[in-house]
Amino acid sequence: MTVVKRSLSKFELLKEMHDVLKEMTDDNGVICDDRHHDDFVRLLYRKLSSRFAVDLVDVKSVFDAMTTFDLRGNSKSLRGK
Repeated sequence: MTVVKRSLSKFELLKEMHDVLKEMTDDNGVICDDRHHDDFVRLLYRKLSSRFAVDLVDVKSVFDAMTTFDLRGNSKSLRGK
């Protein structure tokens, strides 16, 4: 049996990545991880690719955009609530 994973647009990937990052935070909303940028992006890729058909390049570009636009800690704005 072949399992087909759903592909994500970059906007959908942004929302899913935000959810993964929220799962990784402590009670204060801080992600405590001593990985360097590239290793952290690969960790995100592994988590996301277990559920969706995503490319490492897309994960890196969306994560970098989230960092640039300071979206990682702004769930209300990201979710439109």
